Amino acid sequence: ILSTFTACGRGDSADIPKEAPDVILVTSESGLGDLGLNDSCWEGCSRAAEKWDLSVYCIESESAEDYAAKITEAVGMEPQLILCAGEDMQDALMSIAEVYPEQKFAIIDKNGLGENVTGITFQEQDGAFLAGIAAGMVTESRIVSFIGGQQSILQDCFQYGFTSGVRTVASDVYVNTQYVGDSSDAAAAKMLAGAHEALGSDVIYQTAGEAGSGIAETAAAKGIFVIGTDLTLYSEAEDAVLCAIVRKA
Repeated sequence: ILSTFTACGRGDSADIPKEAPDVILVTSESGLGDLGLNDSCWEGCSRAAEKWDLSVYCIESESAEDYAAKITEAVGMEPQLILCAGEDMQDALMSIAEVYPEQKFAIIDKNGLGENVTGITFQEQDGAFLAGIAAGMVTESRIVSFIGGQQSILQDCFQYGFTSGVRTVASDVYVNTQYVGDSSDAAAAKMLAGAHEALGSDVIYQTAGEAGSGIAETAAAKGIFVIGTDLTLYSEAEDAVLCAIVRKA
């Protein structure tokens, strides 16, 4: 087993390890610092490195167009496993996995897609249900909001669970649902959250990825609650965070 190390880079040769890592994380376009899935994946990799004496390395994508190149770069480093952070990376991953059948891959938020691709999924609706219970119990305006990233089956699971949780404890509470459309557009998410607050929402459950930081900023500025996903967003709005739903394998 290799000595434990953790590192992350955007392709700078000075940062590339001399020996093959056990696990390489390839991030989505929002990269590390997104206070969402990428950060959660890297935190998990780092914990695994400590617990099982693994070497882990991270390659950050700067755009969706980078995915194929970054995954190919990871293949060239010959790790035991390449982990892709998010369902948006599926097309790029599958095209490369077919070319390298001996390489083991995994992808978050998708079911297994091939003999050498393992899907890692969660019961998102269960955690979202608990978020809905929390929102329904604390709302005073009787209006709460769900703000997702780009609409998908995954996002709909979050929304369904949240709405069901709210109505379990407070059937008279209205759930205002909307999607940002771009999980990297924090400015758009911030404006959207402001509009929801103006309409009366005093709790917002966000599953908008990196864009969630904009929602947290609005919550802090307007004096309302935000519920985070994957990470707590404390750094953005410590006093405004009601709770966070953290997915674990």
